Amino acid sequence: MKQVSTLYPPEEGYTFREVQIYLARFRSRQIPRSTLQRWINVIGLSPDEFGLYDPSDLPYLVRLSLWLERGGTFQGFVNLLLQEISNAKRTTSDEHCTIEV
Repeated sequence: MKQVSTLYPPEEGYTFREVQIYLARFRSRQIPRSTLQRWINVIGLSPDEFGLYDPSDLPYLVRLSLWLERGGTFQGFVNLLLQEISNAKRTTSDEHCTIEV
């Protein structure tokens, strides 16, 4: 007899609609579905196999929302993220660097 495994969604995670509702708290209005989908694509986020977004994804969307609200651009935000990633890599590599004299 073939055994069938059942996958259960994780206890933590947010549906697209829940992400919309969460972000509305920071914008004081709901973000249109197409706008949020574009934001998610720009940042490069994707849901898991259950269609849920990881809780660690939300801070990026909040930051993007506030960035745009204050007059920033998508490209400016992406550049900021790339700079942060670059700085984090540099810091990590500096910590593992040994200098021989």
